[in-house]
Amino acid sequence: MQKLSLLASLFLLITNAPAVLANNKTPSVSPSLSLSPTDAVRGALRKNLGLKYERLAPELSEANERAAGAFTDAVIFGEIGVSGAGDRLAAPKLRIPTLLDVSANGSVGIKKTLVSGTALEARLDGSVVWDSDGSTSETEILGSATLSVRHPLLLGSDRVVNRAGITRARLSRTAAELRLRRKAELVAADTLKAYWDLHAALANGRVQRVALAQAEKNLAQTRQLIAAGKLAASEEVMANHLVQTQRRAVLLARQAVSNGQDDLARRIGLVTSRSLATPAITTVATPTLSAPTASLAKLQKLALERRGDYQALKTDSGLRRVEVRVARHKLLPRLDLVGTVSVNGKRGRLSGPDLAADLDPTSTGRVSWAVGVVFELPLGNREARANRDLADLKAHRAEVAIDQRSQAISLELKVAWRAVQAARDLVKLSHEALGVAELKLANEQQRYQNGRTTAQLLVLVHSEVVRERLAQHQAQATLHKGLVDVWTATGSLLQRLGSSAR
Repeated sequence: MQKLSLLASLFLLITNAPAVLANNKTPSVSPSLSLSPTDAVRGALRKNLGLKYERLAPELSEANERAAGAFTDAVIFGEIGVSGAGDRLAAPKLRIPTLLDVSANGSVGIKKTLVSGTALEARLDGSVVWDSDGSTSETEILGSATLSVRHPLLLGSDRVVNRAGITRARLSRTAAELRLRRKAELVAADTLKAYWDLHAALANGRVQRVALAQAEKNLAQTRQLIAAGKLAASEEVMANHLVQTQRRAVLLARQAVSNGQDDLARRIGLVTSRSLATPAITTVATPTLSAPTASLAKLQKLALERRGDYQALKTDSGLRRVEVRVARHKLLPRLDLVGTVSVNGKRGRLSGPDLAADLDPTSTGRVSWAVGVVFELPLGNREARANRDLADLKAHRAEVAIDQRSQAISLELKVAWRAVQAARDLVKLSHEALGVAELKLANEQQRYQNGRTTAQLLVLVHSEVVRERLAQHQAQATLHKGLVDVWTATGSLLQRLGSSAR
């Protein structure tokens, strides 16, 4: 008798569940926000705190490249000073000397370093000297214009090496942008998975509420049948136990929904960083990704072309090769060609009838020049050799890292590919199984109406229909997540969604 009552309760529960599920309405105590998968991803790309943090990486700024190229900026310099000398004391008690010679010296110029390593410097020097022997005094000037050139013949003569800082900053920025793109793809993938998890939690909550309503209805009917004497009083205990069990399931389902809403809301920036609110989010089961039609080999090629993390490793490898070239170049000895051309003015008096002639550079100046080489060879040069060995090691590790990531991408792609294929087959099989189960239910209901079967068998057939419907829903969710994994593995998720990392 108890088994028959339990089967009858399950029969009422399962019979009314499909109709309620078809209504697909979720009661809510507060206004809810309906989101599509695309809306969720766009919100995450705009407001996700993790992405905001990554976008502020120093490597993404052009400041590093400008700072690295500053070594070619011209520098203007200048100096001025006054000096004096004396050989007798004007105030012997205070030891204050009498100044016999006073001179004011000054210079101004500009210097610039070219990417070829050549250093140029042009300067003007001048001085004014006041000379006194105690009875007479004379003021003179001295001036010169100098142009100096220093060009490296070995160490420092490689333009690529001299531009290594600029190249390093540019490649670092490129690698940072590629890693940011990959980070955005992972954020989008995690957001989509959180979206489908919330979608499943909401569906589970609806199922549990429907089950609770049917259990409460069954308890009321059981009490009526007991009052009419058609059932034993002990049947109420089982019916009441089913109600309590369903209430517990509803509580856990509500908790899962709240957790899913909290997770998704923070991923897409619906709440502030310190907010403790749980926004009511409802999902719209709209497929956003199509199944790949290309072969696995073509998807692998696409992944190696578009994956930001893989391309960033290749960029890092190029940077390491530049550093190897720099380290090897520094093993060269220093051999610089130095040249100087000067125009020097003679001393001239600031007074007297021949002042103009004394100060005329065409009559008083003379040209001097000098050319030479500077050679420098560190003994042992252990630091440069050690830096070369370290650069070679880092370059080799960068190449191994590329192969390692390529292997990981291939494995990730194959696993995601197989998961999608299995999910597609599972959706198809679940659809066919549901059709068979519904046909079986229709036949069993006809037999039950004709009195040719039992309620126990009918309840079992109904449970099979509900189970197949849940399996079909789960298979579709698994397929959606599998498609997310496939396009994420190929590095094409953002392109498929029509979004950008920036």
